[in-house]
Amino acid sequence: MSIEFYPFELHTHSLHSDGSFTPEELARNALEEGLAGFALTDHNTFAGTSYARQAAEKLGLVFLPGIEWTTFYGHITVLGGDFGVDWREVNPETVCTNAANIKEKGGCAGIAHPFRIGYPICTGGSDGWGIDNYKDFTHYEVWSYRDPSEEHTNRLAEERYRFLAANGNRLACVYGRDWHAKEDGLFAATYLGIDGALITENALEAIRKGRSYVSTGVRLEANLTDDKGNRFFIGDQMPVGEYTLDTKLTAPHGGFSNGNTFSIKTISLVGADGKAEKHETVDGKFTCRLKLKRGFLQLTAEGDVNGNERKLLIATPFFIK
Repeated sequence: MSIEFYPFELHTHSLHSDGSFTPEELARNALEEGLAGFALTDHNTFAGTSYARQAAEKLGLVFLPGIEWTTFYGHITVLGGDFGVDWREVNPETVCTNAANIKEKGGCAGIAHPFRIGYPICTGGSDGWGIDNYKDFTHYEVWSYRDPSEEHTNRLAEERYRFLAANGNRLACVYGRDWHAKEDGLFAATYLGIDGALITENALEAIRKGRSYVSTGVRLEANLTDDKGNRFFIGDQMPVGEYTLDTKLTAPHGGFSNGNTFSIKTISLVGADGKAEKHETVDGKFTCRLKLKRGFLQLTAEGDVNGNERKLLIATPFFIK
């Protein structure tokens, strides 16, 4: 298996809902920012899908058709196509059934910005679904919007994500810029681990398998190896036991870095108890021997961006059964 991670934006809007981009402008901006692909997730409409797909194909970008179910109870990004669901019928009583149908048909349904209030202030901007078991969902926005590690609602989302993971929910960790217009600032991307060709179906498969991390541009290589030589990647499920963890972090140069200067300092190992063990990296590398118990192991990276301390990256955990 040869997995390579590529930066994607999975939450965008065009003038077909409340964005200022045409679908063609959105595609051009995605290319200019060094993204490998993007999803169009306009509010409750697929009107811009064909235009965005054509624009992406012309520019050599991977396109994920999508929609943002925008309701009074919360927002859900659905990726993979038009599955014939009327957003007006999505409510706390039906949301899991609808998500299960999406998943069965090969799509991906995930929770968007779970702790952000709507703008202007309104109901429905945060997670009010009352869901206990997220087995029918594939992804969860732990980061969203600008300067994500400093956004207080993202810190709450990180905590909630780890709580869900500790309770057996296997969800891909994703970022949603909620991209409406061209703007300056520090943003992130969802890096998807593609096995094979860089195409739409393999991007969706990466989300389904949890092969993802969110990052401001720093790249991560990470795997666990057992004593028999079996290798496991982020998002994988494995039995309890002893493993060797090998990681490598690489600061961006060009492309998605957008002119920002990065300094990688530490990598943190976070368990189901929420405790983080910080370790200094040597040339971006860190290796150790671990005895893993039931739960999960999540990797994060810390350092500086333009001289300011920031969390640089959060990965979907390794899940230990």
